[in-house]
Amino acid sequence: MSNGATESVICAVCKQSCEGKPHAKDAKGRVICRACLDKQKAARSAADTGGAGVMADLLGKSKMANATPCPSCKSYMPQGTVVCTHCGFNTETGKALNTRVVETTKKSEGGKKGLWPFGKK
Repeated sequence: MSNGATESVICAVCKQSCEGKPHAKDAKGRVICRACLDKQKAARSAADTGGAGVMADLLGKSKMANATPCPSCKSYMPQGTVVCTHCGFNTETGKALNTRVVETTKKSEGGKKGLWPFGKK
């Protein structure tokens, strides 16, 4: 100011005088007192960790978050799984299950030979 008077420093958030108190300017050049600045930082950090809380919630509900690798083929199995759906390894017996497809001589409802039990509808 040209008349030599000092300009008063008012916080843009709480509208209180910041004279003689710690204060700073924000990105827009507005004066903000230390208390309001600390509140804004706390609110931003709470908002930033809000996403982490959501992600932790989702991971906690996911069956694959605590998955373990199959001892045989190393595919991941959900926690508590007994038989690997990839290779058929049974974690309780330590042996892989063997499967085979057997064609039946029995005709399905449509009159065609089928694969048991999938030939039935």
